[in-house]
Amino acid sequence: PQVTWGTSPEMVVSIEDRVPDPDREREATRREGMERALSYMGLAPNNQVVIAGRDTDKLDAAVATTPALRRLALDVRDVDGSTRALEQVVQDLGGLNLLVNAAAVMAPYAIDDPNAAASAERDFQINVLGSYQMTHLALPFLRRESEAGVVFFSSVVAIAPAPGFAVYSATKAALIGIALALTTTAAL
Repeated sequence: PQVTWGTSPEMVVSIEDRVPDPDREREATRREGMERALSYMGLAPNNQVVIAGRDTDKLDAAVATTPALRRLALDVRDVDGSTRALEQVVQDLGGLNLLVNAAAVMAPYAIDDPNAAASAERDFQINVLGSYQMTHLALPFLRRESEAGVVFFSSVVAIAPAPGFAVYSATKAALIGIALALTTTAAL
């Protein structure tokens, strides 16, 4: 697998590699193009990716597949743990320029299921409040950067709910609302 770091098809690296450093490019024209592309993409040379999640087995599997990833066990419902984790990432890497909120529980259940209320509470805590809280905690660090961003993973079921996924659909619609509100209130 590859990821793009620039604005043209040849500006890609393996998912295991780091963003290239234009200072290592000898040709001036190519170096300038790399600098423009990295600036446009909001990237810096040698950016590192930290993945976080509750399931340490999945984290370990991701790192085994892509050793360049850094893993961090984290439950978005744990505010103190999340705060410590973000502080550690910033200390270890020298900053934070992108937060990708992808925490989610997607489990079907009927509204008349005996455990529906408890399941709905869990889903809202993780899918909505977890992403909101992580964004809240990350904003001070993101605002220190010259370019930074926040990404929320939503789903098509936010606008086209599927049977049995009413709460999941509602949580994904809520994330769209939060993301839209942040575009006007949380200047980065």
